[in-house]
Amino acid sequence: MLGLLACAACARPNPDPAPRAFDIATLAAEAVPDAVLDECHRPLRQRMRHLEVTVQLPSGAKWQVFTALPEALRAVGEGGSYLVRGPQVFALGTPTPQSVPAPLAAELRALLPLVDAAAFGPLHRAQQCRRDGTHFVLRDASGHETALQLRAGTLLPERFGTGDAAVACVDYLRTSSTWMVARAASSSLGTVALTFEHAGLDWRPDFFAPPEPATAPASAPTPPPQSTQWSPSGGETRPAVPQLQELRGHSRVLLDDPGDWPRRAAAYLPVHQELERQDQTVFGFPMLLQQQGRSVLAVPFRPRNAARTFQAPAGWRIAAVPAGRQLVVFPPQGDFAARRQDGERLLHSALTAQALTATGELVCQPYLHLEDGPPTAAQLEALTVRMSVPVR
Repeated sequence: MLGLLACAACARPNPDPAPRAFDIATLAAEAVPDAVLDECHRPLRQRMRHLEVTVQLPSGAKWQVFTALPEALRAVGEGGSYLVRGPQVFALGTPTPQSVPAPLAAELRALLPLVDAAAFGPLHRAQQCRRDGTHFVLRDASGHETALQLRAGTLLPERFGTGDAAVACVDYLRTSSTWMVARAASSSLGTVALTFEHAGLDWRPDFFAPPEPATAPASAPTPPPQSTQWSPSGGETRPAVPQLQELRGHSRVLLDDPGDWPRRAAAYLPVHQELERQDQTVFGFPMLLQQQGRSVLAVPFRPRNAARTFQAPAGWRIAAVPAGRQLVVFPPQGDFAARRQDGERLLHSALTAQALTATGELVCQPYLHLEDGPPTAAQLEALTVRMSVPVR
């Protein structure tokens, strides 16, 4: 969506989503995993292991979850930060896992299989599939098997696992290109709401390592990481003052900026769809910039497969952006307009203070998924905005 890519999973639901009718009896069992993933997660193939997911429990409590499926997750909530590795649960900032109360540890352990199932982890890892009566059995490279039940007459999963270990896919969000689980249920947690924030993240090598005995004091829980799907290594940093960062080479589709969010979303959607159709990765969020006195809406992209050369439709304007360095800042306060204005001021001041020369346009990147419609007024009041400028 997770795009990292603007992540295709982060979306508002269509008002009345209806899954495509499909007769599963027409498929051989071994073809089922590919068919389901093409139907539900096509732009997310190979990207659903490292995720950021918000999980709301029946009590109303929320966990911000970061995963390395199926082995580990970190969960951040009001009570602190925790690491789950299989049956082990660690309170980050405390010396031993015994400091986690048993009910809380059980809740955190139950999050891992639930999020894995809601992310279709067993399908993404499946090496083999066979029929077993009315359901299918998925087998991964390690030999682990998971039962899969599909919704009648569709390619949407209904349930993963059996008995007390089962996770039911209760409701879905239909985005422009995916079906994402919006609510899932297990015997341990009840029915929870899920929002898939980012996919294909790139964690630090030690991000899921158990804490050493000499960790930070328990009174200072580890803050949640800040990362996006296109970060080059270790997670994206979001500096409140301009910072030099790597600029990865990419291409941009350039559109005349229509000037308001509904028309921007309408202009953006067909571009996003054509890029996906040609197997291109949307390389981050939409961009707003000034080019020769004209306001431009840009869509950054890179090939998902180096062998697939993008064929621009007639009339499209494409710009190549070389790799290099850039100044980056995330203005921390205000609504969208205030953050954009503050970011421009901060970047211009940093260029002067650091004796740097801008080599391209100043870019405003609001963290929005315009393929799923324009933002609400509430979103614009507290929107993450990335401001950048290439430099030498």
